[in-house]
Amino acid sequence: MNIGRVFITGLILFNLISPPAAAQATGSASYDAVLAANVAYVNSLQLSDGAITDNRKYIEPYFANQAAIALTLIPEQIPRVRSWMRWYIGHRNARDVWGLTGTVYVYDVADDATAASRNNADSTDAYAATFLSVAFNAWQRGDTVTRSFVRDLIPELNQIAAVEAQTLQPNGLTWAKPSYRVEYLEDNCQVYRGLADYATLLAAVGDKNGSARYAREAQTVLDAIQSVLWVPSQNEYAFFINEKGKLVFATAKTAWYAGVAELFPIIYGVISPSSDRAKSLYDRFNAEFPNWDTLDKPDAFPQADVAYAAALMNDSSRATRYVQSVTTKYQDRGFPWPWHVGESAWLIPTAKRLNGDSDVL
Repeated sequence: MNIGRVFITGLILFNLISPPAAAQATGSASYDAVLAANVAYVNSLQLSDGAITDNRKYIEPYFANQAAIALTLIPEQIPRVRSWMRWYIGHRNARDVWGLTGTVYVYDVADDATAASRNNADSTDAYAATFLSVAFNAWQRGDTVTRSFVRDLIPELNQIAAVEAQTLQPNGLTWAKPSYRVEYLEDNCQVYRGLADYATLLAAVGDKNGSARYAREAQTVLDAIQSVLWVPSQNEYAFFINEKGKLVFATAKTAWYAGVAELFPIIYGVISPSSDRAKSLYDRFNAEFPNWDTLDKPDAFPQADVAYAAALMNDSSRATRYVQSVTTKYQDRGFPWPWHVGESAWLIPTAKRLNGDSDVL
């Protein structure tokens, strides 16, 4: 289950040749309509300066990064990805409220589209990690203009990659942020993937030393996820490690959120979807929440990342039912709240995979 010392090659091969789930009776035309509607929705939330907003009310870099990654799957959307990258790069903090360099805050957006910083962020580790994955996916799928654009940003990307080291702890995991010293399973899966993606990007541009450095850092986080957060006696990952250093597992109140978190190792390539561990985690999730695909679940948010996990697990039946459910409840009604840009970010690759496209995240 551990990707091991050759994890970068394995990760790339998994992304490029892993067989897609078969498209179901929904039909290619329906998935094309889902893709078109969700891409248009994301586009409608992007400001003229490149910022990808959440319902045009605020700029949450975490969700915007996820949306940008999804847009790299659509060739004609790559210029919009470059625009978002310019915005993110241009809003890095030289020194933030926690004393870190290279981070980005959340911004509120006024009716006239002007943005004001909150001088705060939900996390520093996941923001930086997901932006590194934006850069990698833009390079991977971009044309010569985009590759030149990404190559020119390497100094700035190095600064963003260094954000992870600023909160990396001796156990190999990162804090969410210095003022919130919690080590989340979700965040650390993203940190692993972002660093692994960046190592691959640096190798592609010829920076062997930089690539080796970030490959080592990615491996450190990967090893910690598998040795610190994974608890064999309970056959599960801890939800997080709290500020006192205690492993925290699901409770009746947090079962849904912890269950979703345990799908992140599948989503971000920490474990292979074909592994026994992935199958066990996914089967347990479905046993606990059998009707998530019809939106009968504890959380009001659509949680489209679960559908993407289903698609990775080749569970096209549940993934298809989910797409049908959110199409009826949200897409056909103009994407009302609580649908937001982060949901479309996961529905786009889910629909592409169900449509038989192997070039997925």
